[in-house]
Amino acid sequence: MGGDDRIVAKVVADSRRKGVYRIELDDGRTFDVHEDVLVRFRLVKGARVSAALLDGVLEEARLQQAYRDALRFLGRAMRSAGEVRAKLEAKGHEPDVIDDVLKRLKGERLVDDEAFAETLARERLALGRKGRLWIRRELAARGVGKAEAERALASIDPRDEWEQAWRLASRRWPSIRGDLPARMHKAMNMLIRRGFPPDVARSVVLKLKSEHPVPEGSGEAGTADGPDGGRQDAPDAE
Repeated sequence: MGGDDRIVAKVVADSRRKGVYRIELDDGRTFDVHEDVLVRFRLVKGARVSAALLDGVLEEARLQQAYRDALRFLGRAMRSAGEVRAKLEAKGHEPDVIDDVLKRLKGERLVDDEAFAETLARERLALGRKGRLWIRRELAARGVGKAEAERALASIDPRDEWEQAWRLASRRWPSIRGDLPARMHKAMNMLIRRGFPPDVARSVVLKLKSEHPVPEGSGEAGTADGPDGGRQDAPDAE
């Protein structure tokens, strides 16, 4: 037995955490490991633990704990790599451990920022009625890289974005108060706040104006720009 070797004095199951065991060495030191680490390193009572082996055990225990924390976080919803990193940092895991865990998660396709960005973009547009500018800001806030975010935004069909803006504005239009210019201004601001580009917001508002013309002699109703930016008739509302 080397001078730095220790003996496992106790192995006690944690009653509050399934699959976790507390290891006590003969010098009084204790540490917790998951059963995977326990089995891999054969940490049974009476086992001899060298200094090198102990370092390996503790490193693996840190990795396993961070990995399990990440899996619990991912189990609630799809997450970006940036969100997983922030969660693990908040739990006190070390940067090199987090790097290793993220590498493993990406290899297992449990973290995929490109897929995450495209899914979020589709959901925000179709379900949340949010435009590409809102989506770009949210992706940045959630730690998605610029390249992945731009690819997700490029996958948005401008016609779908226009249609979602139109559905939102036409539904809200009857409840907007004021004269026609005031209502148009409010509708356009509402669309811009929801992240629709100004040209899309303007096109939709002009279609609203054309479908709700001002009284004769007060001005002409405009025509709407299409989703490609040209002057053309806007699509009919559903």
